[in-house]
Amino acid sequence: SLQELHPDCGLSNRIRVANHVCDLAKAKKFEEHAVEAVWKAVEDMLTPEQPPEARHAVLLLLRAIIQGQGERLGPLRAFFFKVIRDYQPSNEDLSDRLEVFKALTENGKDITYLEEDIAGFVLLWMDIGLTADFLHVLVNLVKFNSCYLDQNVSVMVQKICLLCNRTTASTDIEVALQVLDAVVCYNCLPSDSLTVFIITLCRTVNVKEFCESCWKVSNECVRECW
Repeated sequence: SLQELHPDCGLSNRIRVANHVCDLAKAKKFEEHAVEAVWKAVEDMLTPEQPPEARHAVLLLLRAIIQGQGERLGPLRAFFFKVIRDYQPSNEDLSDRLEVFKALTENGKDITYLEEDIAGFVLLWMDIGLTADFLHVLVNLVKFNSCYLDQNVSVMVQKICLLCNRTTASTDIEVALQVLDAVVCYNCLPSDSLTVFIITLCRTVNVKEFCESCWKVSNECVRECW
Protein backbone atom coordinates (compact mmCIF):
# COMPACT_ATOMS: atom_id res chain seq x y z
CA SER A 1 0.00 0.00 0.00
CA LEU A 2 2.82 2.42 0.78
CA GLN A 3 4.24 2.06 -2.71
CA GLU A 4 0.83 2.92 -4.15
CA LEU A 5 0.87 6.18 -2.17
CA HIS A 6 4.01 7.35 -4.00
CA PRO A 7 3.58 10.55 -6.08
CA ASP A 8 4.34 8.61 -9.26
CA CYS A 9 1.19 6.53 -8.82
CA GLY A 10 -1.24 9.28 -9.81
CA LEU A 11 -3.45 11.40 -7.58
CA SER A 12 -6.72 9.52 -8.00
CA ASN A 13 -5.03 6.22 -7.16
CA ARG A 14 -3.27 7.75 -4.14
CA ILE A 15 -6.58 9.10 -2.82
CA ARG A 16 -8.16 5.67 -3.24
CA VAL A 17 -5.31 3.99 -1.36
CA ALA A 18 -5.36 6.67 1.36
CA ASN A 19 -9.04 5.92 1.94
CA HIS A 20 -8.19 2.21 2.21
CA VAL A 21 -5.43 2.97 4.76
CA CYS A 22 -8.05 4.91 6.75
CA ASP A 23 -10.00 1.71 7.26
CA LEU A 24 -6.84 -0.19 8.23
CA ALA A 25 -5.80 2.50 10.72
CA LYS A 26 -9.13 2.26 12.52
CA ALA A 27 -9.17 -1.54 12.62
CA LYS A 28 -5.54 -2.56 13.24
CA LYS A 29 -2.56 -1.45 15.27
CA PHE A 30 0.27 -0.41 12.98
CA GLU A 31 3.81 -1.70 13.30
CA GLU A 32 6.47 0.53 14.82
CA HIS A 33 7.30 3.54 12.59
CA ALA A 34 4.48 2.65 10.17
CA VAL A 35 2.62 5.88 11.01
CA GLU A 36 5.70 7.95 10.14
CA ALA A 37 6.08 6.04 6.87
CA VAL A 38 2.44 6.64 5.90
CA TRP A 39 2.75 10.35 6.68
CA LYS A 40 5.92 10.68 4.58
CA ALA A 41 4.08 9.08 1.68
CA VAL A 42 1.10 11.46 1.78
CA GLU A 43 2.38 14.76 3.22
CA ASP A 44 2.81 16.35 -0.22
CA MET A 45 -0.94 15.90 -0.79
CA LEU A 46 -1.66 18.41 1.98
CA THR A 47 0.11 21.34 0.30
CA PRO A 48 -1.85 24.38 -0.97
CA GLU A 49 -1.36 23.57 -4.64
CA GLN A 50 -3.13 20.23 -4.29
CA PRO A 51 -6.85 19.99 -5.14
CA PRO A 52 -9.38 19.95 -2.26
CA GLU A 53 -10.11 16.23 -2.66
CA ALA A 54 -6.45 15.36 -2.03
CA ARG A 55 -6.23 17.51 1.09
CA HIS A 56 -9.54 16.12 2.30
CA ALA A 57 -8.26 12.55 1.90
CA VAL A 58 -5.11 13.27 3.94
CA LEU A 59 -7.04 15.01 6.72
CA LEU A 60 -9.42 12.06 6.90
CA LEU A 61 -6.40 9.76 7.07
CA LEU A 62 -4.84 11.74 9.91
CA ARG A 63 -8.08 11.58 11.84
CA ALA A 64 -8.33 7.82 11.31
CA ILE A 65 -4.71 7.27 12.40
CA ILE A 66 -5.23 9.35 15.56
CA GLN A 67 -8.46 7.54 16.43
CA GLY A 68 -7.14 4.08 15.63
CA GLN A 69 -3.59 4.22 16.99
CA GLY A 70 -4.40 6.19 20.15
CA GLU A 71 -1.76 6.22 22.87
CA ARG A 72 0.73 4.46 20.59
CA LEU A 73 1.28 7.80 18.83
CA GLY A 74 3.12 9.32 21.80
CA PRO A 75 5.05 12.47 20.77
CA LEU A 76 3.64 12.17 17.25
CA ARG A 77 0.55 13.80 18.74
CA ALA A 78 2.51 17.04 18.99
CA PHE A 79 3.74 16.65 15.43
CA PHE A 80 0.24 16.16 13.99
CA PHE A 81 -1.02 19.06 16.09
CA LYS A 82 1.56 21.31 14.42
CA VAL A 83 0.48 20.02 11.02
CA ILE A 84 -3.05 21.22 11.77
CA ARG A 85 -1.92 24.46 13.40
CA ASP A 86 0.47 25.48 10.61
CA TYR A 87 -1.75 24.33 7.75
CA GLN A 88 -0.99 26.69 4.84
CA PRO A 89 -4.41 27.21 3.21
CA SER A 90 -5.47 28.43 6.66
CA ASN A 91 -9.04 29.42 5.85
CA GLU A 92 -9.81 26.30 3.84
CA ASP A 93 -10.83 22.82 4.99
CA LEU A 94 -11.75 24.20 8.43
CA SER A 95 -14.24 21.49 9.28
CA ASP A 96 -11.82 18.69 8.33
CA ARG A 97 -9.00 20.28 10.33
CA LEU A 98 -11.27 20.71 13.33
CA GLU A 99 -12.25 17.04 13.15
CA VAL A 100 -8.55 16.10 13.33
CA PHE A 101 -8.08 18.39 16.34
CA LYS A 102 -11.15 16.93 18.04
CA ALA A 103 -9.79 13.42 17.53
CA LEU A 104 -6.37 14.49 18.77
CA THR A 105 -7.75 15.97 22.01
CA GLU A 106 -10.82 13.80 22.62
CA ASN A 107 -13.00 16.84 21.97
CA GLY A 108 -10.82 19.11 24.09
CA LYS A 109 -10.41 16.84 27.11
CA ASP A 110 -6.85 15.54 26.55
CA ILE A 111 -4.01 17.84 25.48
CA THR A 112 -1.07 15.58 26.32
CA TYR A 113 2.03 16.79 24.41
CA LEU A 114 0.12 19.92 23.32
CA GLU A 115 0.14 21.85 26.60
CA GLU A 116 2.59 24.60 25.67
CA ASP A 117 0.94 25.48 22.36
CA ILE A 118 -2.75 25.07 23.11
CA ALA A 119 -3.48 28.65 24.27
CA GLY A 120 -2.04 30.22 21.13
CA PHE A 121 -3.87 27.71 18.95
CA VAL A 122 -7.20 28.57 20.59
CA LEU A 123 -6.79 32.26 19.79
CA LEU A 124 -5.67 31.45 16.26
CA TRP A 125 -8.73 29.29 15.69
CA MET A 126 -11.09 31.86 17.21
CA ASP A 127 -9.92 34.28 14.53
CA ILE A 128 -10.47 31.91 11.61
CA GLY A 129 -13.27 29.56 12.70
CA LEU A 130 -15.32 30.71 15.69
CA THR A 131 -18.20 28.29 15.10
CA ALA A 132 -20.53 26.41 17.42
CA ASP A 133 -18.61 23.21 16.64
CA PHE A 134 -15.36 24.76 17.85
CA LEU A 135 -17.05 26.35 20.88
CA HIS A 136 -18.20 22.90 22.02
CA VAL A 137 -14.53 21.85 22.03
CA LEU A 138 -13.59 25.05 23.84
CA VAL A 139 -16.03 24.26 26.65
CA ASN A 140 -14.09 21.05 27.33
CA LEU A 141 -10.73 22.79 26.97
CA VAL A 142 -11.76 25.23 29.69
CA LYS A 143 -13.24 22.50 31.92
CA PHE A 144 -10.36 20.04 31.69
CA ASN A 145 -7.33 22.16 30.82
CA SER A 146 -8.11 25.58 32.22
CA CYS A 147 -4.66 26.28 33.64
CA TYR A 148 -3.08 26.13 30.18
CA LEU A 149 -5.42 28.85 28.90
CA ASP A 150 -4.91 31.36 31.73
CA GLN A 151 -2.81 33.82 29.76
CA ASN A 152 -5.45 34.20 27.05
CA VAL A 153 -8.73 33.95 28.97
CA SER A 154 -9.35 37.70 28.78
CA VAL A 155 -9.06 37.79 24.99
CA MET A 156 -11.15 34.62 24.70
CA VAL A 157 -13.98 36.11 26.76
CA GLN A 158 -13.96 39.32 24.74
CA LYS A 159 -14.11 37.44 21.43
CA ILE A 160 -16.95 35.23 22.66
CA CYS A 161 -18.90 38.22 23.96
CA LEU A 162 -18.40 39.94 20.62
CA LEU A 163 -19.81 36.87 18.88
CA CYS A 164 -22.88 36.91 21.16
CA ASN A 165 -23.50 40.57 20.44
CA ARG A 166 -23.10 40.26 16.67
CA THR A 167 -24.68 36.96 15.70
CA THR A 168 -28.34 36.05 15.37
CA ALA A 169 -27.61 32.32 15.24
CA SER A 170 -29.21 30.80 18.33
CA THR A 171 -26.87 27.77 18.30
CA ASP A 172 -23.78 29.99 18.41
CA ILE A 173 -25.17 32.05 21.29
CA GLU A 174 -26.21 28.97 23.25
CA VAL A 175 -22.75 27.39 23.08
CA ALA A 176 -21.02 30.74 23.64
CA LEU A 177 -22.91 31.03 26.93
CA GLN A 178 -21.72 27.54 27.84
CA VAL A 179 -18.12 28.67 27.30
CA LEU A 180 -18.64 31.74 29.49
CA ASP A 181 -20.20 29.54 32.16
CA ALA A 182 -17.18 27.20 32.00
CA VAL A 183 -14.79 30.16 32.36
CA VAL A 184 -16.64 31.36 35.46
CA CYS A 185 -16.83 27.88 37.01
CA TYR A 186 -13.42 26.41 36.11
CA ASN A 187 -11.17 29.43 35.63
CA CYS A 188 -11.46 33.03 36.77
CA LEU A 189 -13.19 35.83 34.93
CA PRO A 190 -10.51 38.51 34.34
CA SER A 191 -11.39 41.92 35.73
CA ASP A 192 -10.73 43.63 32.39
CA SER A 193 -13.41 41.42 30.81
CA LEU A 194 -16.09 42.13 33.41
CA THR A 195 -17.66 45.10 31.61
CA VAL A 196 -18.14 43.38 28.26
CA PHE A 197 -19.23 40.21 30.10
CA ILE A 198 -22.00 42.09 31.96
CA ILE A 199 -23.11 44.00 28.85
CA THR A 200 -23.37 40.74 26.92
CA LEU A 201 -25.47 39.05 29.60
CA CYS A 202 -27.74 42.10 29.91
CA ARG A 203 -28.41 42.04 26.18
CA THR A 204 -28.82 38.31 25.87
CA VAL A 205 -31.03 37.83 28.93
CA ASN A 206 -33.79 39.71 27.10
CA VAL A 207 -34.00 36.91 24.55
CA LYS A 208 -36.52 34.44 25.97
CA GLU A 209 -34.72 31.25 24.91
CA PHE A 210 -31.46 32.38 26.59
CA CYS A 211 -32.92 33.96 29.71
CA GLU A 212 -32.39 30.92 31.94
CA SER A 213 -28.82 30.34 30.68
CA CYS A 214 -27.89 33.99 31.26
CA TRP A 215 -29.19 33.94 34.83
CA LYS A 216 -27.26 30.72 35.47
CA VAL A 217 -24.01 32.31 34.27
CA SER A 218 -24.60 35.50 36.24
CA ASN A 219 -25.43 33.56 39.43
CA GLU A 220 -22.26 31.50 39.04
CA CYS A 221 -20.29 34.71 38.58
CA VAL A 222 -21.74 36.24 41.75
CA ARG A 223 -21.06 33.03 43.70
CA GLU A 224 -17.43 32.97 42.55
CA CYS A 225 -16.91 36.65 43.37
CA TRP A 226 -18.19 36.12 46.89
